[in-house]
Amino acid sequence: MSDKREKRLLHRIRKKQDKKAADELIHKYYREIYAYVFRQVGGKEPTMDITQDIFLGMLQSIWSYDEAKSGFRTWLYHIAVHKVADYFRRNANVTAQAVKDFRGQENAEAYDTELLQQVAEQPGGGTEQQAVNEAMAGQILARLGHEDLILEELFRLKFYSECTFAEIAEILELPEATVKTKYYTAIKKLRKEFE
Repeated sequence: MSDKREKRLLHRIRKKQDKKAADELIHKYYREIYAYVFRQVGGKEPTMDITQDIFLGMLQSIWSYDEAKSGFRTWLYHIAVHKVADYFRRNANVTAQAVKDFRGQENAEAYDTELLQQVAEQPGGGTEQQAVNEAMAGQILARLGHEDLILEELFRLKFYSECTFAEIAEILELPEATVKTKYYTAIKKLRKEFE
């Protein structure tokens, strides 16, 4: 779908409350957003619920979307980041262990330690995804602590959606330099843990 087509759909939704236009726009992004949520949550039902909540939030706030500030995809991820963070705050008992159990991994503790060490040893620059899988990202977030919600959202976007630093900066409404600093500071902290 072209940017022009997307803009026409947005116009039809805003001006005419066109259900077909809304369905088409949702269809365009549904699989991508579903995958982003599933990689973090690990279960079909909660993923479906959160994804639905994301698109309901999109439709409810579509009149506040300002295309001069960001692209639609970026704006949609902004909503998704907050809905996923809300889910984890509401369900504090949902742990990385539950995600591991869902995926049926054996020897999870040793597996996580090995992968954490691989990430800590990497210099960065786009190679992280080779060593990181979904369960791994959960362990990184657990190791770094949950005091810094922005850092948590940054890692979710980096590992689960493979967003660039520029995209993450736009979604989180932060300068790109701040995003990079937070990311590399966290990676440095991981490296120290394994020295």
